[in-house]
Amino acid sequence: MASYGDQSPSLECRKRSKSKKKGLPSIHVLLLRPTQFNVGYSQIEKVVASTNAQLAEATTKKEAKKILRNMNRRKKVPVVYGPGGEFFMLDHHHWARALWESDVKFARKQVNYYVIADLSFLEPADFWEEMKRNKWVYLNSCGEPQRPECLPTDVTTLQDDPYRSLARSVRGRRKGWKKTKLPFTEFIWADYLRTFASTFAPLVLEGQRLESKENHDLYDLAINLCRAESASALPGYLGPIVPQEEEEESEEQQQLQEEECQSVPDIEMSVAVGCGIISVL
Repeated sequence: MASYGDQSPSLECRKRSKSKKKGLPSIHVLLLRPTQFNVGYSQIEKVVASTNAQLAEATTKKEAKKILRNMNRRKKVPVVYGPGGEFFMLDHHHWARALWESDVKFARKQVNYYVIADLSFLEPADFWEEMKRNKWVYLNSCGEPQRPECLPTDVTTLQDDPYRSLARSVRGRRKGWKKTKLPFTEFIWADYLRTFASTFAPLVLEGQRLESKENHDLYDLAINLCRAESASALPGYLGPIVPQEEEEESEEQQQLQEEECQSVPDIEMSVAVGCGIISVL
């Protein structure tokens, strides 16, 4: 994994900038405060490889900048202003970490962001109560409850959760579960799959990727577990696996539901600030 090396975040990235095009604000990834403890390293590795490959195809610096700019516009990070003027990111932790791990120059490891709410006027204790009330923070690390003060200080210290990678790999209309507009759903499904650790743990201890093609039997098992009745209360539950002909009949309806879900932002809520309401777009 990447390290700071001789480049000090305090010297090089305390300056916030704005994109010249359309005034999109940007911030260095090291200034973002995570609101979760874990990521899936497997997913990050794929994003890093894809990012580096696309940038390597650029024939000029101008073209490379355009490619990176387009990537950032597709992954705008929602943030909340917190105590001390900190930027707490509510989504796209994987993209921010992947950008840090990529071959992009240090000074250009910046992401576009938009502000959900300004809670900088709150004391830390009240701030975290508001964050929890709005479900803007996930205080759980690999199945274990955690305190807000233990959250990583930046994206470089986010830890791997192999079950999160497995949960993401089996998400899909014809797989284990479907995407919803609720936050942190991958972690909810990861914690569910973790309850079957006796089956998956040996591979985790060996450092193997649970979702790899070499482990296709366990991959299929994960899908079946997600479709079992024991998962029926989880967001995005698809129901029992049905015969192929019945599934094909319901395919169009499921596709419409997923498209409707994708048209709604991942974060859809509002927070009272003072006497007014800040709406989440």
